[in-house]
Amino acid sequence: RRVHGEFQKILMANTLSAGILLFFLFAFIRCPDPYEGNPFYVDESSVVKGDYKWEMKLKNRHAATKDTANPEILLAAVSIQSLDSKVVRIKMNDANAVRWEVKLANPNPGKDYKPELLKKMGFEYQSEPFGFQIIDPATTEIVVSTFKGTNSSLKCYDKYLELGMWYNSKRAFGLGERVTPQFELCTTRDWCTYTIFSRDEASPLDNGDPPGGKQDYGHQPFYMIQLKSGLFIGTLVLNSNDQDVILGKTPRDTLNVYHKMIGGIFDVYFFYPGTADNVLKKYHSLIGKPYLPPLWSLGFHLCRYGWPNLNYVKDVVAKMEAADIPLDIVWADIDYMKDYADFTIDNVRYAGLGEFVNSLHSKSMKWVPIIDAGLKYDRNDKYFKLGEEHGAFIKSAFTKRTLIGKVWPGLAVFPDWMEPYAAQLWHIGLGDLYDQAQFDGIWIDMNEVSNFCDGECKESLENIDSNLRMPQSDASDPHDPREFDSLPYYPGSKGPNEKTLSMTGYHKSTNDDEDRLYKEYNLHSLWTLYEAKATNSFFEQKKKRPFVLTRSSFPGSGMYTSKWLGDNFAMWEYMRYSIGGMYNFQMFGLPLVGADMCGFILDTTEELCARWMQMGAFYPFSRNHNDIHSKPQEPYVFGERVAKASRNALRQKYSILRYYYTKLF
Repeated sequence: RRVHGEFQKILMANTLSAGILLFFLFAFIRCPDPYEGNPFYVDESSVVKGDYKWEMKLKNRHAATKDTANPEILLAAVSIQSLDSKVVRIKMNDANAVRWEVKLANPNPGKDYKPELLKKMGFEYQSEPFGFQIIDPATTEIVVSTFKGTNSSLKCYDKYLELGMWYNSKRAFGLGERVTPQFELCTTRDWCTYTIFSRDEASPLDNGDPPGGKQDYGHQPFYMIQLKSGLFIGTLVLNSNDQDVILGKTPRDTLNVYHKMIGGIFDVYFFYPGTADNVLKKYHSLIGKPYLPPLWSLGFHLCRYGWPNLNYVKDVVAKMEAADIPLDIVWADIDYMKDYADFTIDNVRYAGLGEFVNSLHSKSMKWVPIIDAGLKYDRNDKYFKLGEEHGAFIKSAFTKRTLIGKVWPGLAVFPDWMEPYAAQLWHIGLGDLYDQAQFDGIWIDMNEVSNFCDGECKESLENIDSNLRMPQSDASDPHDPREFDSLPYYPGSKGPNEKTLSMTGYHKSTNDDEDRLYKEYNLHSLWTLYEAKATNSFFEQKKKRPFVLTRSSFPGSGMYTSKWLGDNFAMWEYMRYSIGGMYNFQMFGLPLVGADMCGFILDTTEELCARWMQMGAFYPFSRNHNDIHSKPQEPYVFGERVAKASRNALRQKYSILRYYYTKLF
């Protein structure tokens, strides 16, 4: 009793202190928000249901945000549409403002599709919080869901979007572009982060380790999940902005997939369960079926960055012939250019190139040169002057004039494909080069776009105007140079300007009301698609079957170009990794694909090159190519062992070449 009395005294003496403490606890410790993961619910009065399309508005339970730099979207417009009995599209946009959205490059998307009644497709939605799920009509199995209880999410801010979905399996494939140890994603961890954004990175190995950021050249936001039934469901989240995709495996062998993007909209296509082949046929019909390259492109290609002059190249061709190793296509890296400038030939080191190309043609051989993304910044240069005159280059938000970066020729400018004259300028340059040496194909490189400094180079600004000062932010300016100085989320924990152009760089808009949307921030990963289209159309104008090879890519690129896997390493591991890389690009709709045989970076070995020539001969695209800093690796340099391995493997491929060609249809 005495102890109890003492306790009462202590309690009463500290009542005031306890009350103050509780006040501060409630004031500063926020209670969990039941709508934190998904504050959206369906406004039932807005629902309109047709046979093939449902539309509705989603309201946000959160109050208007005070964050003017990244306001939350409070009213969303959703459409759910049956495109085919096996394809459903879910599109979610801001109901009160125009946002950037990607238009499919395919002029007739899904022309083979036949819509089905939505109510027969096993599609359901939940009103509060908003969610959807797909039930496979054939098995009555839920295959994907964002319903409550699936750890899904839906967040919509101006510069941050998040969509979390649950899949009834844990096996995932796709999400390019990256080098992975296995074709299947996320095989060594329970949680993996994969960044998607075109960037010039020399093939870093990507195990999905957080925080991501180990992607390389292309932007391919398509993936397939293999269900427990063995069938596959395909998903395309059509968005061109910098983004992370996070895969999380659950104890029940299912998968949560979280898409985190810093712009655009949600535009999601689901391809219903089927065999991998059937799912991919539906996907390729949507984004555009691959173009048909010439038959000769399946032959053996040889290149090196570092062939110093034309006599050296002639000697390479002669030695290949002497070693009796088949050679169909001779390539030219940037060595042939004058000062590394596009559309030029060094008439000292490569004098007589046109006659040499004609001699290749007389032997039924072909010649393919490289063209880089950046045109030389030179006020006396023909292409620079034409581009400036017609406003055909990407503009700087800092100077309101042509944006200047740096690549191989030094300071460089970059075509703005939104300006129609840019494609015309490209054709003029290609035509000038063709008049000097009649190439048979074009290799488009550095087209992520790559930049040797982050954003805009300081020396480029100084060269234009030494009095330029960094401007202050101006909210009324549709091209505010400070707009992306601070972002709420950084995919891959990297700034989006790293190794590329400034995200505030801007393009021509066809609609004055949407000027603010036509920025590198939104269009960056699309640059390669429009470049490939312009290059492909040059061959069509020449009445020649196009052959274009690209490093970067986007959904739909396969309509215009083929693909190689970029700068790899002369290592056994990278020979193995190339197999998964080629499988990925078969999925992405670029079937003529291959890796640099024997490796591009580092010195190869006789054994590695022999084995890689044997395997690489059966790549769809077979090219031996390496770097100026590595030792030469033409197949004859190692002696008869590698020569024989190359000779036998290539001839075996030739014996089934026409079968290969039918697989490109």
